[in-house]
Amino acid sequence: MTLMSEWKVIKLGGSLLSPYETASRSLRIGQLPFDMDYTRELLNEVKISAQKIVFVIGGGFLNRWYLQQMRDNRLEKPETVTDFHILGMAASDINATIFRILAGETLSYDNVYPSVVKYDDYTRLQSISTEFDKYQIVVAAGWKPGHSHDVDALMFSTLFGNKKVYSFKNIDGIYSADPRMEPTAKKKKTLTWESYQAIIKSHIHKPGANFPIDPIAASLAETTKTSFVVIDGRDIRAVREVFTEGRTTRGSTILSG
Repeated sequence: MTLMSEWKVIKLGGSLLSPYETASRSLRIGQLPFDMDYTRELLNEVKISAQKIVFVIGGGFLNRWYLQQMRDNRLEKPETVTDFHILGMAASDINATIFRILAGETLSYDNVYPSVVKYDDYTRLQSISTEFDKYQIVVAAGWKPGHSHDVDALMFSTLFGNKKVYSFKNIDGIYSADPRMEPTAKKKKTLTWESYQAIIKSHIHKPGANFPIDPIAASLAETTKTSFVVIDGRDIRAVREVFTEGRTTRGSTILSG
């Protein structure tokens, strides 16, 4: 019987699975706004490693496109904040479903948990987790409005008792400021949750907000003494290190204490 702590938890940013610019071009010409090639490459690395992994999938292009359309139509109001979060959750559900299908095609469906973990499933993770060890991969989408899927990844980390979440994003780590706005921003190899929160200067998560780790998850991770390792998910060397060694010399690590 596999020990629960042997599972790795990976928050897989939707920006990797459906980058905004390429996904929007694909949609305009009637193609799926999803990077099938990247996904298959990533899943082949999982197959080679034989590692047991939970992937918590983000909303990517679909999330941001729908939210922008709603904002352009002046539908963002205090009364619709929850609705906007739900749109993001629905986008992640679509991406997670596509990812689960491709995982089945790459690793065989016998190795992939037969449904996307989402919504009310999170309230009964402990009971359904008895089934997880029959599979190599579990794919998850969103839980509930009010936060990003970083919190959902924390739920799995707590379940497994491993106190570490890997966040695969389209950035190579955490910087002292947004490098798109401040070219002199410095990359942080390691930092504490306190210093991270001083960088982002926020304690709320609005629908579609873009943080390396969302503020709600940051507070919870600090409380539960959980580390986050942020790497560029396109950096196959770093990805391979995570899968095979459970660590990487690249990216940034927010220490648990």
